[in-house]
Amino acid sequence: FSPDGRWVAYSMVPAGNDNTSSSGAGIFVEPFPSTGSKYRISNRGLHPLWSPDGKELFYSLGGLNATTVTTGRGFEFSIPVKIPGPFQSFSPTAARPYDILPSGQQFIGSVPSGLGLAGVSSHIEIVLNWFEELKQHVPRATH
Repeated sequence: FSPDGRWVAYSMVPAGNDNTSSSGAGIFVEPFPSTGSKYRISNRGLHPLWSPDGKELFYSLGGLNATTVTTGRGFEFSIPVKIPGPFQSFSPTAARPYDILPSGQQFIGSVPSGLGLAGVSSHIEIVLNWFEELKQHVPRATH
């Protein structure tokens, strides 16, 4: 759903289709609730995601792609462009292999191993019971 809740973006790959043909496949946007209108953003692609401000729609197709959208009386979108970067466009699970941070300015996602990109972390650190650890590192306030 778009941030304002008025639009639904989804990918569709007909049964038996490997997402390489354009026969019924693609990234679509429809109003919510449905009016019967349907807008095809791309003939192929997966994992559509709205930007936090609702002005862009991102999706996977040989990397990360974006289109600028305008919603007012209807729905208008720009020609999609590929966003530079090493993001994987395929995930071995049905999960989207990327996400956009709340600022709308940065992405986090799966990157193929072995790229050795400067400034890109190659690991994720998970901290369990982080509040307890925080208490150990921050002095208690005195009144």
